[in-house]
Amino acid sequence: HAFPKSDIGGAARSFHSSWYFRKLSDGSLQRRPWLSYSVKTDSVYCLDCILFGKAANKRVHPQFSTKGFCNWKNGLSKIIGHETSDSHLDAAIASELRKVSLPLDQTMKENTSKKRAENRKVVRQLIDVTLFLAQHCMAFRGHSEGKTERFRGNFFDLASSALATYLDRLQKSKKKIWNFMSNKRQNLLIKAISEFIRKKEVQEINDAVFFSVSFDESVDSSRKEQCTCIIKYVRNDTRTVAERLVAVKACAVTSGEKLFEVLKSIFEELQRDWTTNLVGQAYDGASNMRGPYLGLQALVRAEAKSAVYVWCWAHRLSLAVKEAAGCCLDAGDLFANLKKVYNVINGSKNNVDTYEEIFKKTYPGKQIIRLKRVDTTRWMSHSFALSAVLRAFEAIVETLEHIKTSKTSSNDNKLCARGLLEYFMSEKFVLTALNFESIYNEVEPLSTSLQGADMDLMAAVNHVDIVLNALRSLRSEESFAALLTRKDEFIASSAFVKEAFTALHIPTVTHRTRGKKKQDGERADDEPILDTAVKFRVETFYSSLDSIITLISERFNDRAQSLYKDLALLSKRRMTEVEHGETSLPEDAFAAFSTLYSKFLNADQLQKEYKQFVKVHVAYEKAFDKLPQDLHDFSLQIGHMIPASSFFAFLSSFGLGGLPLPLLAGAFPAKVFFRGCSKSGSALSSGAGEVSRMSKKDRSGDALVDRALHLEAPAEGEGDLFLEDPVSQEKGDLELRAWLQLEAVDAALVDRALHLEAPAAGEGDLFLDPVSQEKGDLERRASSLGLAEESGEQHLTTDTLDLSFCETEADEEEVGMDGDELSCDFDQDVDVEEEPSSAPGEERNARQSMKNSGSLANILYVVHNTGLKTIFPSLYIALKIAVTLPVTSASTERSFSKLKLIKHRLRSTMGQDRLEDLMVISCERDIEINAEEVLKFFSCYSKYLLNNL
Repeated sequence: HAFPKSDIGGAARSFHSSWYFRKLSDGSLQRRPWLSYSVKTDSVYCLDCILFGKAANKRVHPQFSTKGFCNWKNGLSKIIGHETSDSHLDAAIASELRKVSLPLDQTMKENTSKKRAENRKVVRQLIDVTLFLAQHCMAFRGHSEGKTERFRGNFFDLASSALATYLDRLQKSKKKIWNFMSNKRQNLLIKAISEFIRKKEVQEINDAVFFSVSFDESVDSSRKEQCTCIIKYVRNDTRTVAERLVAVKACAVTSGEKLFEVLKSIFEELQRDWTTNLVGQAYDGASNMRGPYLGLQALVRAEAKSAVYVWCWAHRLSLAVKEAAGCCLDAGDLFANLKKVYNVINGSKNNVDTYEEIFKKTYPGKQIIRLKRVDTTRWMSHSFALSAVLRAFEAIVETLEHIKTSKTSSNDNKLCARGLLEYFMSEKFVLTALNFESIYNEVEPLSTSLQGADMDLMAAVNHVDIVLNALRSLRSEESFAALLTRKDEFIASSAFVKEAFTALHIPTVTHRTRGKKKQDGERADDEPILDTAVKFRVETFYSSLDSIITLISERFNDRAQSLYKDLALLSKRRMTEVEHGETSLPEDAFAAFSTLYSKFLNADQLQKEYKQFVKVHVAYEKAFDKLPQDLHDFSLQIGHMIPASSFFAFLSSFGLGGLPLPLLAGAFPAKVFFRGCSKSGSALSSGAGEVSRMSKKDRSGDALVDRALHLEAPAEGEGDLFLEDPVSQEKGDLELRAWLQLEAVDAALVDRALHLEAPAAGEGDLFLDPVSQEKGDLERRASSLGLAEESGEQHLTTDTLDLSFCETEADEEEVGMDGDELSCDFDQDVDVEEEPSSAPGEERNARQSMKNSGSLANILYVVHNTGLKTIFPSLYIALKIAVTLPVTSASTERSFSKLKLIKHRLRSTMGQDRLEDLMVISCERDIEINAEEVLKFFSCYSKYLLNNL
């Protein structure tokens, strides 16, 4: 580098590069690392003095530290003078010490990483505490949260044991430290968990494409109107119906327009194209919801044409039950007295104590039955109140006796108790109560099922029809005779003598009955009914049944709509009728459904796929009803061997014997191949392992059954079914899983199949190879078994299949097995269950199975899991939409139950955002929480959290 020259002392002088080096006494050169030349200022500086020099020295000698040295006359001597000065030596020593010490930045990084790891551990513990409290609807804050307080609230108290070290560090710290347990951080933790849940919900809803909405409002403890929004959809992974709470919003005005604005804001937060993919909406029957012009449903339909409105079926049924409770005088008396007995006993703490003592004496060892209020706003409250009185009848009567005679009771209570005793100790009460109990026994399961989240419209229609038929069957003289018998049994089983009950009677007529003019054609006389039983049967028994039947029929009279007619075609009953030719498919089938959802469906294509689907749906549903679910996961033991004849009989028992081979392949996890079989039955394909054999002495009677049920290998001479492992293709020592459940199959075939007889020479065994198709030519193997060819398709039929067997030594020693004893699943142990023999048990089981009967979700599940969704795409979409359509808004009512638990009178000042987050966490407890993902949300709320987590 050519250093510039300056006029110094009348001579041109400059810096020399040789000055970078110091000449030692031995003549060697040593570089001066501290010396630095600045091209910009044409000066030299001392780096050690700049970085490590003392401030006082810099002020006294600023040439090499601040100003720079540029007096090149005698420059070398001045550099040497600075080099040997005390100030420079101190700075140079400090510089060298810095070099040999540990790097500061690395140490800081390690400390920061360690601190972050500790902080993340603390936050994970706080996430668990927050989840526990939120999911159980418990309060977080305490009345006082000072450091000296013993009880600081649930959040601090639960976290104190797990985070004792962290809390101790906070208390001992003399300077202010950011606290993860402050009230603000607590709200952020709740918000982070809620946002994680919402992210999962939005992801599932987006994957589902179609969704429906339920919306309702209720007043909380702070007198605010809270609106909850529930989204219903079909999960894309499991094909099960899900309902999720997505929002809780405060709305001061509950008109249809305001509610519509709130609903639109919720959809905007979800970032959903609701005008296209919203297929249904369900609300209660209030005018702001149901109104045809300015109701919420009308405003939604104006923008989302496909959003069908469904008036909540559970609310409709509740209204019918409420109205039927006053259908006649006896019904009115019954429920009015149920209200009175509740008020009399529960209106006084002394009466409650008396009732509890009497109940414990009357029913020792039983849990106390509390009287229920007849509340018109609760589901089936009439049924619960009636059931409680009937189950605690003796204790209630004795309590009323005590109240009537007690000196401490008020005169009003004494009079009420006296009147209630006269009513309860009468046959009229017993008959009326038992009559309504039988009605509610039929209606209550319907109410419960209609509140289910996975209920679809066709299942709801089917359930209503079942209940209506059951109620109509009760309207008979035989049922009334059974009611009289139950009355006598109830009285006999009570602790009171029969004479204590007032018999049915007809009030004496004290005046002459006014005659009525007969109209033309009338022949009957208006004579009073003098028989008490007949009078009760006509005026109460028939009247109550007629009333509930009429009310339910009227409340659910919209089933004649075109949409319901099209959906009915997807029911099993209609598909079976079309399949068997009992009815022909209407020309305008699915016209209304396809018009409503024209963006996704075409009526002609849907009809075409429907006609093909009805031909095979029964076989597929039977396979799914009887086969274990894990059959398609290859839980069938690898390399199992069963006779070909038994396998074909097995297929025929499920109606699969006549299916086309392509569809049959879709129902089983393997491709069908056949191979020849020698007399010994050991001619396996190349690479097959040695098959373990059962000794002949064990092949008799129960021993053979026991071996079959315990997955023992087949005996010699039997044809075998071989399932090769689709992954490893290992063929080793194989076991037999016997499963024969035969229905309507040729008797000879059944006999041979149940005896597991060996196939004849050349008949061939059935070979299932799920991976490779290198085992031979499919057509050649199929033709060797005589498969019929119809319309260009190959079918497995027992008629065309040669099932003759050869005589072998093994055949002579075969011992038969009873088909009733040999029935087991592929991957389950054998459990023998006795069929219920009592009619009440059968009725109870029928009511319990009502929930899933007639559901389109079952058909959707079969279509999805058998691969038929690729064959019938339009039908698959139609089923998804049909299952997504709402039936009830009961989930919003359940969310209001959570609202009362979360925001009660002691937490009435809770903020809206905190309330919404806690509601989401509490209602969606089934969503698994990922703590690491929650930490990511939590750390993004502030710069400090981002740097420390």
